[in-house]
Amino acid sequence: MKKFNVQRHENNLKFFPAIRGNRSLTYWFTHLEECAYSDDEMYLYDKYWDAVSVEKTLLSDGLTGGRVEGEAERKALEARIAELEQLLNKNKE
Repeated sequence: MKKFNVQRHENNLKFFPAIRGNRSLTYWFTHLEECAYSDDEMYLYDKYWDAVSVEKTLLSDGLTGGRVEGEAERKALEARIAELEQLLNKNKE
């Protein structure tokens, strides 16, 4: 049922090209469309967007965590490379 609602919304945006890119019209069009949903459809609509929000949050947290871990690994590798370069320089002398 949710897939039908998403497709219906996408089709409406295609039918009314002036809506795309106009934040105010998109806002009001979305609210008008939501008013047309039954209680069950609205429940599914809300659950869908809640799931999308949770997924975006988890993805963002994962990317941030990955960056922090990657930065720490990079610093550790740079420190190890500096140590090895010092050892090589000492052996050359």
